[in-house]
Amino acid sequence: MKKNAIIVGLIILLSVTLLACKEAVPKADSFDIELTSNAIHGASGQVVSNIRVNGEADGCHSISTCRANLRAGSVLILTAIPDAGSHFVSWAGDCTGSDPICNITMDADKQVKALFDKKTEVKHILTVKKIGSGTGKVKDGFVESFIDCGVHCDKDILEGTTVILTASADLGSEFVGWTGDCSGLGNCIVTMDSAKNVFAKFDKKALTKHNLEVKIVGFGAVKSLPEGIECPTDCNQEYSEGSSVTLTASPDDGFRFIGWDNACSGTSETCTLTMTESKLAIARFEVVRKLSVTKDGSGSGVVTSFAPADEINCGTAAGCTANYPNGTVVKLKATAADGSRFVGWSGDCSGVDTCIVTMNANKNVTARFSACVDPVVIPDLFLRIAIKGQLGISGNISCENLESLTKLDSHNNANTLNSKKIANLEGLQYAVNLETLILSYNKI
Repeated sequence: MKKNAIIVGLIILLSVTLLACKEAVPKADSFDIELTSNAIHGASGQVVSNIRVNGEADGCHSISTCRANLRAGSVLILTAIPDAGSHFVSWAGDCTGSDPICNITMDADKQVKALFDKKTEVKHILTVKKIGSGTGKVKDGFVESFIDCGVHCDKDILEGTTVILTASADLGSEFVGWTGDCSGLGNCIVTMDSAKNVFAKFDKKALTKHNLEVKIVGFGAVKSLPEGIECPTDCNQEYSEGSSVTLTASPDDGFRFIGWDNACSGTSETCTLTMTESKLAIARFEVVRKLSVTKDGSGSGVVTSFAPADEINCGTAAGCTANYPNGTVVKLKATAADGSRFVGWSGDCSGVDTCIVTMNANKNVTARFSACVDPVVIPDLFLRIAIKGQLGISGNISCENLESLTKLDSHNNANTLNSKKIANLEGLQYAVNLETLILSYNKI
């Protein structure tokens, strides 16, 4: 009896214990989630979670693997964010599809994988065409230019690139505007999210001409290249806008070119103009006077000018010339060579001093040099006596004496010894002004 009571007590205790154990098993109030970011081909990215439960915030950010224990019933919002150069491919596990946003309710343990891959480079072609009757160029603003039309007018360009195109018309043309994927007259701005076609229209400008007039002061001529002006006959010509015209000045005889005025400047005989407007060019010429210098006589020497410059230098030459502006005062100097002497000037100068000529007309000057050197040696005694008698001198005979001798009559001269006749005329060559020579009973 006692034994049965013990058994019944144990059964009751076991039953209570089992009931107590059954009530101790709780309902789950949280679950685990594992997030994995899987990147291939060098790609990268992250998964961002945003969890709100009863006003509390919790979350998980991952670039590889992240684990968290979250309240049961929490709504988990996952967002896959690729890094630059990568793109999101798809979810795996408890999220599926390729939408980068996935919503999960935490009613069990969850596993989610996000797959990222390297972004494929996408390019689109940009094509530029020039239309219209004119000509011009289209370029972009990049250092290594994509578009430089007319060199290359189309290019594959990376998706998302913004291209700025600029149009510039050639001379004689004008830019009218853009059509296609651009419009207006300003710069064309295109974003390469697809293939683009741009048209740049250039039209010829209405032909514009400008008049070029040439005036001449003095005496000379001006010609143009290209042809059209042959002044003083034809001194006006119209030339197209932007054309280049070269003028050449040529002086007439007795004149020299001294320079340009107005549209041209300087003293070069050529002037080049760009015809952007009507223009006047004045060519100035001035009178020049010719100075001619010659040398004569039995001697030799040099004639030089020392004012205003050494433009005259008659050395070994028999003569020389130089041109001077009208009114110029020129000074000449004569220098005899060894064994000669300067006799004097003739023509537009006289005397033996510095020759000064004013160039108000063409001038001619002669410098005479003599080989006669004082005292003059007259070897023939009777010729010597005849000369002294003619000149009325008793001492040595000088060059100047001989140069003043105009007549010599040895027969009628009282000093002539009829028994001794003149046999040698040496020395008489210096009597450069001798006009009459009478010899009787001579032995020459």
